[in-house]
Amino acid sequence: MLPRTKQSLKSRETVVHGDQWPIFLYAGYEYDPKDPWKGLLRSEILIFIRYFYCSATCSGNAYLYGMKCVTQGSLAYVAMQVRFSISLLSMFSCTNTVTNSENFYHSILDLLEDPDESKEVTDLMTWWTQFVASSVLILKLTLVIERATANIN
Repeated sequence: MLPRTKQSLKSRETVVHGDQWPIFLYAGYEYDPKDPWKGLLRSEILIFIRYFYCSATCSGNAYLYGMKCVTQGSLAYVAMQVRFSISLLSMFSCTNTVTNSENFYHSILDLLEDPDESKEVTDLMTWWTQFVASSVLILKLTLVIERATANIN
């Protein structure tokens, strides 16, 4: 981030509203104005953080709450957590006026629940479901290999 931009954000001269979506939401961190759905909510950081917060391992929230797939709400939640994590704030609050996290979360959720966007949303949720399924399979295979290696030694 440019020093001038960072200072402008710190001083609150520039305010990022909750309905303004950052580039980190897009795959490859590229936004296509001709196709706003291209790569939306498929970025590498969302994949990583979604796994970190919601992994199916015994310590993950997904396991604790019995989640079997990515939901629209969990996707909006992960995006909100990433947005907060890159902010300058040290404590999370849904109602803070700096990151406007509640508005950000609801703006994503509103899009994902919009009947006019159902085709794109279905494609997105299918992509996430397939991604999570393949990640869980890789995790299970890794655990089997680790157990087998431990038993051999």
